[in-house]
Amino acid sequence: MPVYRIRIPKLILGLAVIAAGLLFTLDNLGLADVDDYIDYWPVALIAVGIAQLAGATRQKLAYAVVFIGGGLWILLYNLNFTDLQPWVFFWPIVLVLIGINLILGALRRRSDTETDAESIINGFALMSGLERRFTSSDFRGGDLTAIMGGCDIDLTQAEIKGEPPTLHVFAFWGGIDLRVPEGWTIDFRVIPFLGGACDESAAPTSPSSQTLVIKGMAIMGGIEVKN
Repeated sequence: MPVYRIRIPKLILGLAVIAAGLLFTLDNLGLADVDDYIDYWPVALIAVGIAQLAGATRQKLAYAVVFIGGGLWILLYNLNFTDLQPWVFFWPIVLVLIGINLILGALRRRSDTETDAESIINGFALMSGLERRFTSSDFRGGDLTAIMGGCDIDLTQAEIKGEPPTLHVFAFWGGIDLRVPEGWTIDFRVIPFLGGACDESAAPTSPSSQTLVIKGMAIMGGIEVKN
């Protein structure tokens, strides 16, 4: 019998989507008024944040703080407990995060030029798509940014030697899809904010000497790792 791993945040969001669909259906049938409940949608964000607190790592703790804090703020605004509009503050913060990421990416790329260019992957997709297959026998990480665009990167033919490399990722209104070899261990440290980030790669069946560290953020976008 197959064993299923339950991802509580995804389960909560799935139930929230089903509840919303049922509510709108009842509203269309005249059996409920959606306006009486729609202001409570941030409760789903708060629930996702709370779910992350159980055995939280540093990454999950940051994830939880963002979702609980943001959900509470939006909920209080919807219920007229505060006049501070979340969206007025949200967009400047997003712009700051994008700017910081671009600056850090530029600094990282400058240091990368001192190494073998074939061992480093640097990709930037702005309102466009980027597809690359990497076959380096000495992969050393790099930097991927997708802003209103997408990056589709195939690392299944790459190999890692020495210390675990770090791949920095950032997605805003876009997506980054990474395919990695089945023998790699993935140290996934991506923080999603109103977006999604998941490591769907299979865990190595035996201890692996090839480990890839993935760090970054997904803002209203998605980052996925798979085999």
